[in-house]
Amino acid sequence: ESEVARRLDSVTPALDAAVSNRTLSGFMLPTALWPRPEFQASNRQPALELSTRIETWRAEAATAGFSEEALGLAKTVLTTWQRAAATTNTFWPTNQLGAWIFDKLAARESNQVYAVGFIYPSTNSTVAMLAQLDARLPREGIWLSGWELLGGTVLAAVKGNLWKLVFPMAGLILLSLWLAFRRWTELLFSLGILLLSGVCLLTVMKLVGWQWNLLNLLALPLILGTGVDYSIFMQLTLRRCHGDLALAHQSVGRALLLCGGTAIAGFGSLGLSSNAGMSSLGQVCAVGIAANMLISVFLLPVWWRSCGGAER
Repeated sequence: ESEVARRLDSVTPALDAAVSNRTLSGFMLPTALWPRPEFQASNRQPALELSTRIETWRAEAATAGFSEEALGLAKTVLTTWQRAAATTNTFWPTNQLGAWIFDKLAARESNQVYAVGFIYPSTNSTVAMLAQLDARLPREGIWLSGWELLGGTVLAAVKGNLWKLVFPMAGLILLSLWLAFRRWTELLFSLGILLLSGVCLLTVMKLVGWQWNLLNLLALPLILGTGVDYSIFMQLTLRRCHGDLALAHQSVGRALLLCGGTAIAGFGSLGLSSNAGMSSLGQVCAVGIAANMLISVFLLPVWWRSCGGAER
């Protein structure tokens, strides 16, 4: 408890400065309510002495004409002081109101105690300003958190670990394409589709101002999977049709347009969601799948035939 009290005191100047420069409109710390063992130690003997006088005060109150109920609050307070003075550990309130308050302000474990404070950003505060405030706070055992800061921190961690997902996925994609084609040219065509659709997606995101977030990053495996599937279906069909583009479009081309169109419609409807993360997931999926579908159906057959695929 003493260590937490010291940290509450140490963080107050930085928060006062943030209020002065209008990064915050205010803050609330449980400093005044927090149990301080050194204060309790100095107050223990006076509290014990006062609590022993309750019978004397009761008699004097009765002599003065006060009823027993008039001393109800004083009796409860003095009884609590007597119980607190008899303990050697830090005393925490045990009444219902005190327990309810500290349940909102503190968390106690067997060997650790935590306190929570609340800051109120001003209307012109940005995430960058709050990050600067976080940098000015004492480092030892003090954490500034919130939905905006938490989202950015988690997103940075996800981006930093994304390679752990992308590299195995890339290996699996290469293996799948090699097992499907056993030809380097067709394998490179499929990779070209993934690369070109990725460029198209990034271009659209840049033009309309979309940003990557925790939810729309989940679209990457789906976009990669559809790109691989569509390229495999179309190139194997071109093999069977001996490069007949009209026949390939009439058979698998129509199927891919129908499959991709329904997926685009489904994910595109998520773009109308009131939840920003879900909306961004639907938008990214719709654009990525549309790019995979259109390139596989209309560009891939031309590439395949122009490179002499029909003669192999």
